[in-house]
Formats: sequence, structure tokens, C-alpha cells
Amino acid sequence: MKQSIVMPYHRNRDMLLYTLSLIDRQLPQDIEIIVVGNSDNPEDLAFELPKRFRFIKVRRSLLYSKAVNLGVQEASGEIITLCDQDIFGYQDWYTPMRNLLLSNKAVGAVSSKMLNPTNNRIIECGLMYTKTRILHPLRGVRADHHWCGFDREVPTSTSATMMMRKDVYQALGGMDEDMPYCCSDCDMGFKVRAAGLQNWICASSVVYHRGSSSLKNGKRSSFSHLLTDSQHMFFAKNYHRLQPDIQNWMQYTLKDFRKGYPVEPAYHFVNLSSFGEYEWYADNIKELLGTGFYDIHTFPQKERDVSGLQLYDELPYSYMNLTAPILYFVDLFLSLQDNAIWERMRDIHQDLVVDSHGNIFPLAEIIAGQC
Repeated sequence: MKQSIVMPYHRNRDMLLYTLSLIDRQLPQDIEIIVVGNSDNPEDLAFELPKRFRFIKVRRSLLYSKAVNLGVQEASGEIITLCDQDIFGYQDWYTPMRNLLLSNKAVGAVSSKMLNPTNNRIIECGLMYTKTRILHPLRGVRADHHWCGFDREVPTSTSATMMMRKDVYQALGGMDEDMPYCCSDCDMGFKVRAAGLQNWICASSVVYHRGSSSLKNGKRSSFSHLLTDSQHMFFAKNYHRLQPDIQNWMQYTLKDFRKGYPVEPAYHFVNLSSFGEYEWYADNIKELLGTGFYDIHTFPQKERDVSGLQLYDELPYSYMNLTAPILYFVDLFLSLQDNAIWERMRDIHQDLVVDSHGNIFPLAEIIAGQC
């Protein structure tokens, strides 16, 4: 089957050339590679690419959805793979995706397992939902953890790498151009499922994704004003399809956790998240862990995904003397990593942490960097 890769490019020529050099070394020469260059600044497009690459130049900013739709339209492949210019692959990530796509006609889209370049932990491995948020199962988990060692069907996935059959992509209308900044890949996943097909994560397709891990992300600095518009459009279009399916992933992780760790009969549930849905999480955690809560205490965060929560700043000092174990609920479990002093203030050996993405670990292991 003819195959094509479509890569949108806006700026940062050096990064583009580096990414293409990795692809050139790893992928067979008969795979078509199309770069859709689009920018309002002529200098961003004032260069040529080696002969292997087809360079489409559009002298205005198309934004993501229009750029990839143009590339797919121009592609000759029966299989098309969307690939961002900030994807760095140091092994063959392409062949495992193709094998999974072709393994069953019910497979509609396949994405890679993506690592954070700053810490070698998972940054993207499928997308799940509550009624109000897009969630990232496995975010922050070590790349070699057994939870991410197998292929998984997921509700939707990211298009930073996404492989589909071209006829399916086009029959579904491509990426929704009313979501120019983000969420068009989430929307595509719902369209795949509505067509009776499946979205999959390929565990053996491993890449690094610069994306949101970089403080100098060009997309964020140039077009973040479109973020809210894209999110509103996604939720308006797909709200009737949204189910709190993160519960399904928690059913796996929390029950798997119980196999290797003791679970106490009851905990103090302490909400340190930015989620208004923390009580929904509390109910599910209680049921899936087979435990109880003495009480629910809430100290809501005013920012989403806070990176560093200092427990002795967030909680009353009286919590040091609670004799019962605490279960902390946070946006991201790694936000509690830098709490060495709390381990001296309080006996934490029975304390647990559950985050919004369905991860669960002992607090002591998080602080020690063991998970």
C-alpha cells in the first residue's frame, strides 16, 4: 500500500530539519513525506528541503487543522500519518503503528506512546474524559511501567502522531477547521468511533513529543488566544458524546494497585485538585479501592495542573497529627514529588495519592522518586 506522512510546519527550521533527518534515517524511501509550510512571515519559508521531501509552501498561517487537511488532500498514500514537527523518534516508531492499523479492519486510527523529553515519563498515551475535562491517562508515569506496556483501545488520542487510512480520514471530513488550535484530534477520535471504528495506542511505537513540555512552545506563544475558542467548539459539538470514561481506566489502575499494595480500611480524603468533580472521583476511588473515608476535606487549587504543591503550605499543621492515613487527590501526582519535609512532619507510610488522570501511588514513593 502507498503510504504518506503529513507534517505541518510553521516556524523553527532547525527543529524541522532535525526531525526530518530522524525520519529519513528510519523510514523506507518509498514512504512519501509532505511538509505543509505555512506562515505569514516569508523568512520562515525561505529555504528548500532535500529531494526526498515534498515541501508545500503557503504564505499565510493556516493553523493546524487546515494545514494537515491540505497535506492529506495532496498525499498519494492509501495510509496517511500525521506527524508534528516536534516529534523525535530514535527507534522505528512507524512500523508498529502500521502493523496495528492493518491488523484489523475495525482499527480506525493509531497513535504512538509519547514521552516527555524533560523526564522520560509519559506525556501522551490516549485521551479520556469527564463531563468537563480532557484527561491524559498515564501522564507522568515512567515509560517502563507495566501500565503502559501493552496496546490499548482508547476513546480518542492525539494527532501528534496519528495513522489512518486516507479514505477513512476523508470520509470523516478530516480535522474540523472550526477547531484551529487544539481539540480537532479529540473530535476526530469521536468521529472514528461514530463510524463504528476504534482508536488505539501502540505501546511499541515510542516517540518524544516536545509539545507542552517546552516553555518556548511556538504554537502556544503565537496562537494561545485561540485555545479557548477551540475548546468551546469541541465541547459544544461533542458534549452529548462525553462520558466520564476515566472511570474505566481507574478501574484498571486502582484494582491493579491493590494487588501489590495494602489498602487501609479508611482514609481521610483530601482534595488538592482544581476539579469541581472531586466528589465524583471520591465515590469512584472508594468503590474501586474497597475502602472508606472518614471525611472529605477540600483545599481547591485556583490553577490547573499546578506543578509543585507544598503540603505544609496547603494543609493545616494539624494534619501532621492525624493518626488515620490520608488519600490526597490532585490534578497531577508528580505535583507532590517535592515534599521531603512533609515526610519528617508526618508519618506518611500509609498515605496514598490519586490524580485526575487515574494514576495511584504511595506518597512516600512519589517523594522518593520511585514511581
